Amino acid sequence: MSRFVIVSDTGVIHGVGTAPFKWVSGLSDSEREAVQRGDRVFIRNPQASHWTQSGWKIVKYRSGKYFHREPSPADVVAFNHHYNRREV
Repeated sequence: MSRFVIVSDTGVIHGVGTAPFKWVSGLSDSEREAVQRGDRVFIRNPQASHWTQSGWKIVKYRSGKYFHREPSPADVVAFNHHYNRREV
């Protein structure tokens, strides 16, 4: 499990809800490398409309494709820790 948290400014999520295909586009080269390394890369989810959704998606990589998932509780803790420690 990686300890690094990256928030993508360029990533775009595609496919929501029960859509059969969900993917992420627009990641920078460094963000793609971070996902493949296992770092946590977050993308803001502007379509979060349910109270159980965090408003963020985490990018995953498998079989040469980048896709998004709702962050796990451990991912949310790492995300909050990252934002509490950042310099403003």
